[in-house]
Amino acid sequence: MHTESHPVHSATSALQAQLRVKDEQISELHKQLHVKDEQILFLQQNATTAQALHAGTIQRQLLPDSLADSEIAEESLSKWRNFLGWLKKR
Repeated sequence: MHTESHPVHSATSALQAQLRVKDEQISELHKQLHVKDEQILFLQQNATTAQALHAGTIQRQLLPDSLADSEIAEESLSKWRNFLGWLKKR
């Protein structure tokens, strides 16, 4: 009985070691995924800000100068404040 349990114990130990390695790999992949998610969120917010600024530029071209300047300036300032606030939280 002792000779049979030694190979089984060795195999079990080897499999447990492999599982530990796999668990570490999975944990590292989860960390990388989290970083990628943060990068995607940053890029989405950056794109939204760029779109808002572009829309402001188009709006400025279409509206009378005095009205366009005040509305666009306020909207742009608000977008940048939100964006910078988000960056500070990171």
